[in-house]
Amino acid sequence: MKKQSSYREEIDIMNKVIIQLGGNRGDVLGHFEYTLNKLTEKGVFIGKKSKVYETEPWGHTDNRWFLNQVVEIETSLEPEELLDITQAIEKELGRTVKKSEWLYEGRPIDIDILFFNQETIHSERLMVPHPHIRFRKFVLTPLCDEWKNMIHPEFGLSMKELLERCHDESGIRLFEPEKKLN
Repeated sequence: MKKQSSYREEIDIMNKVIIQLGGNRGDVLGHFEYTLNKLTEKGVFIGKKSKVYETEPWGHTDNRWFLNQVVEIETSLEPEELLDITQAIEKELGRTVKKSEWLYEGRPIDIDILFFNQETIHSERLMVPHPHIRFRKFVLTPLCDEWKNMIHPEFGLSMKELLERCHDESGIRLFEPEKKLN
């Protein structure tokens, strides 16, 4: 039988993870809420959240703008266990497997693990930090809401510095719920 630990002991072994939520089909904000609730059910603690941004599709065949948000979580899960859970949530919400490495399509939800304890992970299934962070304003802008001084473990630059050097010219604006998505 597993020994029950105190909250304090659990915090000591928790992994700090930063994920990004994105989507452009269906009730995207509802999908974000559903995702965070499902993660909570799995013992994940939800921490700081960025604002929600409306962003132009990046490399997509779908021209509908996306909503994107970055969330800090704490979990005792290992990286690939967390990946399994996030992929199961994506599947539950109707996400289909992409047809090409470089061709993106619209989706109800996309959950990316951006950082995991400032570790570098290169496995067959998972690359952390996410390999495209430095190229995507729709990732860097929300990251700068709460984590602008966080240093990228591979590049040695802060999120603010990466955003300043980012050449992505895609449109991005703060999401205003009362306005309709493009």
